[in-house]
Amino acid sequence: MKTKVYMLQATLNDIEPVVDRTFLIPGAFKLNKLAYSMMVMFEMQASHLYSFDHKKEIDLDDPTLKEVPEKYRQFEINRRSQQLYQLPELDEDRQSDTLDPKKVTVDKVFDENDELNFTYDFGDDWTVGIKVLTTFDDPMVNSKDYPVVIHGNSYGIVEDIGGVAGLNQVLDDLKLLKGNDSFEYKYINHIPFSSFGSFDRDDINYRLKKIPRWYANVYEKGAKLTEKQIDFIMRY
Repeated sequence: MKTKVYMLQATLNDIEPVVDRTFLIPGAFKLNKLAYSMMVMFEMQASHLYSFDHKKEIDLDDPTLKEVPEKYRQFEINRRSQQLYQLPELDEDRQSDTLDPKKVTVDKVFDENDELNFTYDFGDDWTVGIKVLTTFDDPMVNSKDYPVVIHGNSYGIVEDIGGVAGLNQVLDDLKLLKGNDSFEYKYINHIPFSSFGSFDRDDINYRLKKIPRWYANVYEKGAKLTEKQIDFIMRY
């Protein structure tokens, strides 16, 4: 039986140098598995909430929309125009039209939409735009072989640094203080910050074989990462 495989490009918004990943993933993958893989690709450590979203068409003549006071109507239009995916066990205030990423596949989303956004850490608000580059049928697909990254640029995020503004500030400071041993962010996860623009595809693909299932247990079963797992994630 043929299985559709997607070549996706994911780009971290508003960071220079560009941080992106091009990777292959079967259409049958659920969005929650995509999320944990994205975290690995972009050096996210499963310590914050996440969501997916994309735009959707709505009926502006919907009577329930006209019942909304005029000063709040545009806000409600914007809200309804966004299809949100969040884990129900972690979203106590979820809207009735929010979908469970464990129940939605990659091909379901991209059969109807051109782009998908992934957001991690609602404080720092890291957003990754995902788009389809191409698709192909693979008659021999084995889900254990996916996802696989085929290209990438730059390192990823830095946890709790203050989001895009904080990371961009550090990168700007690094350019000014290059060679200064007292620079606060000389290393991230035992990688020299001066190497931020580099990307190790083999390392990420190796990590993709291990870490996503650990993250699934954290988000969906309330598990804690072991010291050994933390050491692996942090590259100790």
